[in-house]
Amino acid sequence: CIFHLVFNVTLLDSQWLQIDVGPPTLITGIITKGRGDTQRNHWVQRFKIAYSNDTRVWYSYKDAVHLLPKSRWQWSPSLNTSSSHLISDQYSETGLLFGGNSDKDTPRIHFLYSPFVARYVRFQPVEWKGKISMRAGLLGCPYTGECSEGFMRVNEDTPCIENLAYKKDSWINKKLNKRHIREGHAERAVDGDLDLRLQSCTILDNLYGKYPLWTVDLGQKTTVSGVVIYTWQGDGPARSVSFRDYMRNLDQLVVYVDDKIQKKEDEHDESYASGNMCNYISSINNALFSKRLVLQCVGNLVGRYVLIEAWGRQIGWSRLFGAVLCEVQVFN
Repeated sequence: CIFHLVFNVTLLDSQWLQIDVGPPTLITGIITKGRGDTQRNHWVQRFKIAYSNDTRVWYSYKDAVHLLPKSRWQWSPSLNTSSSHLISDQYSETGLLFGGNSDKDTPRIHFLYSPFVARYVRFQPVEWKGKISMRAGLLGCPYTGECSEGFMRVNEDTPCIENLAYKKDSWINKKLNKRHIREGHAERAVDGDLDLRLQSCTILDNLYGKYPLWTVDLGQKTTVSGVVIYTWQGDGPARSVSFRDYMRNLDQLVVYVDDKIQKKEDEHDESYASGNMCNYISSINNALFSKRLVLQCVGNLVGRYVLIEAWGRQIGWSRLFGAVLCEVQVFN
């Protein structure tokens, strides 16, 4: 099981504490303590819990435990001398009001009767002593099912991690953007759809440039450890035969990670050739044409843009080549 802890968070009225556990996780318990960086008596006495997988739609935690009988001994000060220090839970139509802390050092643990799967968990203070200050943690277990939208596995034995490229802005060099090819949209490589038919993929070819380049903007500077590329395997309409011919002349895919896009005098007939190359894969032993390509960066690189450049063979009568990117996933 896992334990995520946040120390000494001081909030204002109507604020909340949000914990991002990464891949959706089965949350089974909650731990709270009072403020720990001062001698003053600051802690949260009651709070609500909300959870979400995307920060847009939130669910208030509701518990069926109020339907269960409770022992008089547990809640009666005359029978249990410690019960006066235990703030009880309260139930409402809008969600469970958790009993919090009665001092700043004793941890309060709630094991949930109704565990939930979520990425984001919010603590919403309702009553407090002094200032709204708390230390909070979550108990839970890694999620073992299929990865949800925006997450990926590097291989079958690894946990779900965030796909940094999911639904981010992407494009192919400018001249290719002017071509009206239905299957050529750059954003189809980051739409989260693992459909490997041609009409669901992005086409990267050299009809209008010697070194076609696909780029995704991660939105901010990010550490990148590698890239997973799903390729077209020949499925789709009959016209796809011509694209199989193009792929025969494909020699390499080169992956770069950069903070700023390098400008070339002729961006279509000159290789990107940045010093920040992540890795590459070639057509030797047909490695380039596997259904799933995993390119681990030689070292962790920091950048905002991930670029994939296609190189063609320099031999043979035809110099036309193309790569079909059905899905590109970026991971750290």
